[in-house]
Amino acid sequence: MKVKIILMTVVTAWMPGAVWATPPESLDVSYDQEKKVILVSGRHPTQDRLEHYIRRFRVTFGEKEPQTTYLTRQNSASEFQAAIPVVAKPGDTIRVEVFCNQGGSKESVLQIANKPTLKDGEAEDHAKQLKDLKDKDHQTLPIIP
Repeated sequence: MKVKIILMTVVTAWMPGAVWATPPESLDVSYDQEKKVILVSGRHPTQDRLEHYIRRFRVTFGEKEPQTTYLTRQNSASEFQAAIPVVAKPGDTIRVEVFCNQGGSKESVLQIANKPTLKDGEAEDHAKQLKDLKDKDHQTLPIIP
């Protein structure tokens, strides 16, 4: 009987933490080739960003050892963000895992794209298209590599 009471006390004391812990809801990953950083963001709701937050980021690519980054709090009560320095080249596959300090994780895989190369005359064609669009007073312009 005493064992049951002790067991129930332990289980009851442990449950509130488990009930309020939430794993990351989403994970967005991109690579800034100019700054050589992986930009990681996502949703992770919490009522106390100092006590319940995304604690660890693990970045793996190629045959290299995983790079682990630790945080001590979350940016806001609803989302997290981090810029992790990594030198990657086109064709690399990067795996990013994020871990909540109270349980749960999420993973995303990013393939670094090759920069497109322009053939002879294409640069002039793109410049002309851009000028034509500006002349038509469009608010959004296409991204030209």
